Amino acid sequence: MYGCMQSVLLLVLAVCVVRSQIVFPLNCPNQAVVQNFNSTEYLGLWYENQKYPVIFEAGGKCITATYSDNGNNKIGVLNSQRNILTNKETTITGEATFTGSTTEASLTVTFKGIPFGGSYKVLDTDYTSFAIVWSCQDLVLFNTQILWILTRERNPPSTLIDSVRQTIESRGITLLFMKPTDQTNC
Repeated sequence: MYGCMQSVLLLVLAVCVVRSQIVFPLNCPNQAVVQNFNSTEYLGLWYENQKYPVIFEAGGKCITATYSDNGNNKIGVLNSQRNILTNKETTITGEATFTGSTTEASLTVTFKGIPFGGSYKVLDTDYTSFAIVWSCQDLVLFNTQILWILTRERNPPSTLIDSVRQTIESRGITLLFMKPTDQTNC
């Protein structure tokens, strides 16, 4: 029994490392997503301003996400980043699919070559300057979370970021793990 429990724990920890690095106790908390989501206005280029650290962005800077209309209520995803050591750009493409109604900003994102998808929930956006995106995955006795602040400008005003951070805190989501994304010399 003890060996089986160890195996399960190791498997769960491996999934955490692959999907996210921030682990929280218990199940994912409920978070309301944007209702009457206008996916057309959401399309285009977004700059990553801040995020919880994630393994798949390790060593990256100048991180962006570009969303496009793939038809059939699917959104094309192109994520891009530069390596901090080599300055070489890497990209990954994927597709976001609505998990329910297309007017609710709850999606699942899959990327080419990756065997599992992740949740993508837009918690708030004004479409023209910021978006708060959150992902949470339940795993046995705990959950893993990723949080992003996306902006339409590479270097947005600090007043905008302060306001977005206040919105995040008002939802009961911790800012303790937020790290700024390097958007210099891009």
